[in-house]
Amino acid sequence: IVSLIIMLVMVIMSFSTIFVAKVEFQDDMRGTFNKVVSTFGAKDVEVPEEVEFSAPGMIASFGSLGKILKATLDTAKTAMDAVNDANNADSMEDLEETEDKVNSSMENVKEAAAENIQGIVNFAAIIVIMYQAFKQSVVLGFVYLFLIIMALILPFILAFHFLTALIPFLKNVSDPKVAYPKISNAFGSMFGNIVVLLLLKMIAPQVAFGGVVKGIVILAAIVFVLNIVASRMKPATDLQTKFLNVNQIVSLAGFGSFMVFFFSLTGTNLFNRIWERLFDFTVKNVTKTDGVRTIMLDMLLITVMIGVMFSICSYLQKVCCRMACMVKSSKGATRDNYIVSTAIALVVIAIPLYLMNSEYGLKLNDKEMSSFTIFAVGVVLMLVVEIVYAVLKKKLCVGLTEEDVVAVLSGQGADEAAADKDAPAEATVAAEAAPSTEEAAAEDAPAQEAGQTSDHE
Repeated sequence: IVSLIIMLVMVIMSFSTIFVAKVEFQDDMRGTFNKVVSTFGAKDVEVPEEVEFSAPGMIASFGSLGKILKATLDTAKTAMDAVNDANNADSMEDLEETEDKVNSSMENVKEAAAENIQGIVNFAAIIVIMYQAFKQSVVLGFVYLFLIIMALILPFILAFHFLTALIPFLKNVSDPKVAYPKISNAFGSMFGNIVVLLLLKMIAPQVAFGGVVKGIVILAAIVFVLNIVASRMKPATDLQTKFLNVNQIVSLAGFGSFMVFFFSLTGTNLFNRIWERLFDFTVKNVTKTDGVRTIMLDMLLITVMIGVMFSICSYLQKVCCRMACMVKSSKGATRDNYIVSTAIALVVIAIPLYLMNSEYGLKLNDKEMSSFTIFAVGVVLMLVVEIVYAVLKKKLCVGLTEEDVVAVLSGQGADEAAADKDAPAEATVAAEAAPSTEEAAAEDAPAQEAGQTSDHE
């Protein structure tokens, strides 16, 4: 229930500002824009130096543009009709009436523009931000585009995940064990979308998150902590408990490794350096014989690195869900080891090293290079953690079945009968091993007699 309430709060918060981006208007652009604004009779319009991206704000901007476009199309239709009316006019009065219709339609356009001009300004600012990003790099432009789309649709995606958790809960109020996996799966998917935002921020360093994103991350952390505590309170066999201990201790190490990678990535200033170098590298090679192929190869490598970054960030979602026993299970099985994905993650070390030692000439200063070293250590540690997880699971949890793994990692816990199934057997063994009172007495009697005889003698 607490998890559901927090999920609802996260949905509500996601309608606020997700991120803020700076707008770098050039002086001539500002002058042109002000002239256009004054033409429509609008006054006191503020041209923003930065734009706050939120779903309601963008919807309002698009709505403002839609109203002006509708008024403009209506005016164009009126003008076309006026031409026909003028050709068929029988008197000056008809011509004057036609002229009045056109003037009235033009006034409607100006009124619509004046009423929605701030929304149009914000929309224009978004276009400028996109233009600047694509001018710097096609890849960066698409990153900004993805960010804008995410800010627009994030509240609706989170709302969908919340409903996929709420409906099973309402259907199974009397049996929470059935509803819990649905809730945990929905929350894992919800958290995954937040992780995508975190990565996009790393790739577009000039973007600043709104405070709401930090709040959502804190709420997500609370849910994970609550479910980690809950996992320790559910029925389990001794073997399942041993596996739970291995899982949570090693997963905590995986979480720590990811944090080393993530926070050192900021210190590397890696993507800023890549975008700064890209323009000069392109200009230098575009006129060479094999220059275009070289440019395309390096662009492909940068794109691949970004794609692998997404895979690494999904590791945070996976390892947190594994630690909190919120792993998605299907058909009586669950995937709980990520050696392959963390091995592929080594690409994000190899590609920057290649760019540093190739014609691209990527350069990091001493401080940034130190951060890159720590960044690389974090990536390697994630792979090491997953290997250790697989080894300890095999060596320390001998006899662990897939049903045991699902019971622990999906958060369902063992059935009470399953948890106690060894108790009767243990009792039987104990009963068979321990002699009965009568047998003990019978066995002790000769010994006592022998002792008494010895004393008498």
